[in-house]
Amino acid sequence: MERDEGASATVTNETGTRRNEVVIRLPDVRAWFESQVPEEFFGHLRAARREHLLAIRSLVDAAIERTDKTERSTRRVEIEVD
Repeated sequence: MERDEGASATVTNETGTRRNEVVIRLPDVRAWFESQVPEEFFGHLRAARREHLLAIRSLVDAAIERTDKTERSTRRVEIEVD
């Protein structure tokens, strides 16, 4: 694995202010992680994400249903009085 150390420099911005800047380069953690974990893990992760979204959808659907019932029950009806 090639190691690329960070760099340090003095930079001047558009207003003429000088400041020190440090750049830190990190290794590609995602590629390493993907090489260490079996492909089946990612399949389960995708399925879990889908189930999570379906759970949220059921909450939204229930909230919409409650809103619709409230709108239906609050309609005014004109009653004639003799």
